[in-house]
Parts: sequence; structure tokens; C-alpha cells
Amino acid sequence: MAHRKFKNRTYLSVSDRKFILYKRVTSLFKKAQKLSNLCDVQIGITIFSSDEILLRPSETEAREKVQIKKKELRNWNKSMGTKNMELLFNEVIEGKSTHELDVEELKGLIKLCALKNAKVAE
Repeated sequence: MAHRKFKNRTYLSVSDRKFILYKRVTSLFKKAQKLSNLCDVQIGITIFSSDEILLRPSETEAREKVQIKKKELRNWNKSMGTKNMELLFNEVIEGKSTHELDVEELKGLIKLCALKNAKVAE
């Protein structure tokens, strides 16, 4: 069935505009779902209409997913920081001068040395 194109939508009845919105939103959600599956990404859509606000996923689901991603990012940053400190520790052991390091790197090395010392003491 061919689409009927309306050139000027302001002259349509309210029910016709709501029906068009419903069809297009449904289509948009389907396309977003396909894109999400195809690219392995999470997509959120917010649509503001005069009557209501449509969300996909719902606000609570979106907040939960954001919190989960924040936790994952913090854990990843922590593990990368530890790995970077271990590499820096190895460079210092091989002869890199500690005068070239900034304050954050020195603090990280002190923590790493304390952890390694605790492991040796066990």
C-alpha cells in the first residue's frame, strides 16, 4: 500500500495527526531496535508531543543502564590505572628517573609499592 503524503499537516484533524505520529513513532522504535541489534549499541529515544512524552527505554531503565555503564567505566579506569602504574613501576626499576614523574604518577607508584610490599609480606 502506498503512503499518502500530506503536504500541509496543520489542516489535518487531531485524530489524523495522532495516528500519523503513532505510525511514525512505531516505525522509529523498530528502526532503533534494528540499529541497536546490528551495531551492538544501546539507543535511547525521547519524543515530546503536545499530549505526552514517549521514552524508549523508560526513564528508570535508562537510569539503571547509565549506572551500570558508569560502574563498568570506573572499574575499567581503575584496572587501566593499575596497569599503567605497573608499567611505570617497571620503567623505574629499569632505570627511569623519578624526577621525570608528576605528582599523580608518584602517588600511584607509592600505592603500588605498598600493595607489592603487602603481597611479599604475606
